[in-house]
Amino acid sequence: MKWYLILIQLVLVNVAFVTSTNVTSYTLPGATQNLGKITTTGNISVVGGTDYFLVIDYRTNNVTKIQLNPTKRDLCQRYGNIDCYNFIKVIEKTDDNSFLICGTNAKSPACWNVNVQTYTVTPSSLTSIRDWLPVTQNSKIITGLLPHSSGNELYTSSCVSLKCKTTRQLTHPLKSYDANKEWYNKADFLNMYFATDDSKIYNFYRDERSYFLYDGFTSGGPPAMYGMVSRLCRADRGGGVRMTNNWMTFMSARLLCPSPGGSNLGRLSTYYNYMRSTYQIGNTVFAVFGFPSSWGMPATAVCAYDLNEIDTYMDGTVFSNNITLYYDGRGPPYSKTYNELGLRPGQCPTSSLPTTNVPGPYQTFIENSVIIANSVKPISGKPLYIHNGDNFDFQVGEKVGDYNVLYLIKADGTMHKLRLTTGGTGQLTGSVLLSKSMLNISQPILSVSLENKMMIIVTAQEVLRISSFDCSSYKSCDTCEADPDCDWLVGSSVYCDSAQSVSVSTCPAPPASPSGQSSTTTDTNVNLSWNAVSGTQYVVTITKKSDNSQVYQRVVNNSPLVLAKSSLPQGERFVASVQAMMSRILSPSANMEFQTSLSTPVVSATHQRSDDVTITWDKVPLAANYKVNVLREAETLPFLSYIIIAMPTAAGSPSVRIHGLQVGEEYKVKISAISSSNVESEATEVTFVLTEDPKSMETTYITLILIGLAIIIIAIGILMQNHLSIGIRNNTLKPENQNLVLRRKWFLLWIRNESSGAKYNNGSGRIAEEKLNGEPSSRTDECSPDEIKVAIT
Repeated sequence: MKWYLILIQLVLVNVAFVTSTNVTSYTLPGATQNLGKITTTGNISVVGGTDYFLVIDYRTNNVTKIQLNPTKRDLCQRYGNIDCYNFIKVIEKTDDNSFLICGTNAKSPACWNVNVQTYTVTPSSLTSIRDWLPVTQNSKIITGLLPHSSGNELYTSSCVSLKCKTTRQLTHPLKSYDANKEWYNKADFLNMYFATDDSKIYNFYRDERSYFLYDGFTSGGPPAMYGMVSRLCRADRGGGVRMTNNWMTFMSARLLCPSPGGSNLGRLSTYYNYMRSTYQIGNTVFAVFGFPSSWGMPATAVCAYDLNEIDTYMDGTVFSNNITLYYDGRGPPYSKTYNELGLRPGQCPTSSLPTTNVPGPYQTFIENSVIIANSVKPISGKPLYIHNGDNFDFQVGEKVGDYNVLYLIKADGTMHKLRLTTGGTGQLTGSVLLSKSMLNISQPILSVSLENKMMIIVTAQEVLRISSFDCSSYKSCDTCEADPDCDWLVGSSVYCDSAQSVSVSTCPAPPASPSGQSSTTTDTNVNLSWNAVSGTQYVVTITKKSDNSQVYQRVVNNSPLVLAKSSLPQGERFVASVQAMMSRILSPSANMEFQTSLSTPVVSATHQRSDDVTITWDKVPLAANYKVNVLREAETLPFLSYIIIAMPTAAGSPSVRIHGLQVGEEYKVKISAISSSNVESEATEVTFVLTEDPKSMETTYITLILIGLAIIIIAIGILMQNHLSIGIRNNTLKPENQNLVLRRKWFLLWIRNESSGAKYNNGSGRIAEEKLNGEPSSRTDECSPDEIKVAIT
């Protein structure tokens, strides 16, 4: 026998209280953990890592690290591989102190027997490990171990080299018939369970299929991942001749988990098909379904399945006349029956008819027909719990008294605790007892297990241990008593604690609700009052009306309650509820409303122009915007209103420019601040009379002079009766187009003339008429045949 050199490192655990809940973190200081697979039994957990595994003893809070380096690393690297590590994939308990541990061993899979009391490691007798143990870090495998008189039986389900199979090792080795994709196609295995008498093995997995449509079968349907269950019989000894090493009792079926509305709506999403996790309590398996992440539709539905009922599908007893339809993808009609006498496909063998004696037609049939053509319906025919908006990836559960309790957990540590109840009609339903974020973790959760009321959570970097119940979270008798783990205890004090015999089974009637409640506010205080009864305590809770967030809660003995406004957020609307409390039993709420205002804006500057005014004021803290109303004197309604959006990060002060005002009229401007909760402050007032701006008057005079000159020019043009265009030039004219050139000291005015003559000023101040000839004259004031220019001195 070859012994392995084992490095044993005993480390006292780091204890970290992650939240107010009692959460203990088990880590190895200064080490990158790369943790994953975990098996917990009693007070011992064995956790697989990379090239090592951990043994955690919760009684002493000690962590022992056992190095398990790969024996074929050099060979792995020689072939150019980069992941030449020993990733621990299988951890199964074989007896009180021993575990079977298997790892990838640098792509040369191997198994070891480990004694967690003496920390000895010896090689396992398992053979052909490469056939069923995947060799990459992220590949999945599920396993189960059953004791046997001649040795333990190890059952495995995994995908190796693109072939998915279920095998049995150690005694009577068998495997799936992997030559046909109808057995497993692209299976993603979730969990393996055994019947209560260990006679049957159930695999829960999701697999890609293309022949399901709603709750039936079709040819060439859309490929999608569906929740599936397969069953094997422990008494299976394989077939005869060519199927000696193959299962003869393998049979599978689709698991239905309907969404509200059922298949009549004609949509693929009428069923939750994507199975995320499963958990077994007694003979019931609870499955969490949703939709694929690529759909962008986070949702969680919990459906429950009875293993005994699954047996009726596999055995055919659930069907009419015990006739089972099996799906056969080779061609129409796709659903076929097996009519031979003796053992039927999927049924467990008997002593009189072992699997090794099944006839040839049986073996031929199950090569291609291993899926029941009728899908398995959940208990009560519908989900027992639905939650939209979140994908819960993990679940654990336990039986507490008469109830089953489930814990749904997201990868970020958010948890829902459900109590499952069977109603008077036999309908199984789930109700949320507690919803909270359990952990403050930086790494996603990889696995969750539950042992002795303690939840064991594994991330890549640490192992966390947390109590499965937190009774202190419940503040009332009703919520406390709804949790089967908790009781409302009555003694010298009243509180919710773990269930004990000294408790009340029913909650006492609550006291009467307070009456006469009212609220008043002053400049500095808020006064809340009600009709108090001597000897009664009151719980006062104040919440924001905008988002229902709590800002204040106290237990008081008397009324009124006086609060300083400065202790509350400003510019908010509030609801104050008062509840009477006796023995910590709360009455219904008596509510009242009030608000806190913002500071009044303070005007810092006013600037007038000709017909407008600009007003500037100081910023008001917490103001979302400002309202500006403009009123004429003696009027009560504004004729102008502005909303100025507050810019908290902008430099400078807010301001408004008001247009369209009349000189000499008196105005009143009211400015108020408004919060994001639409609470308005008191308004500040600015009164003014608009006066004439001197600069504006000067501009007006110049404008009038120019208008007068324009009128004179237009009048001259009308008198000359030849007005088409007017131009002004300085002192000297360009001699273009045979234009008349006149030299004057001021400016020239010319009028285009289309007649044969024109009136113009000849420079002497007289107006004369002159016939224009086609030839230019030699005068200094010559004219062209078609243009007359008039010079005004």
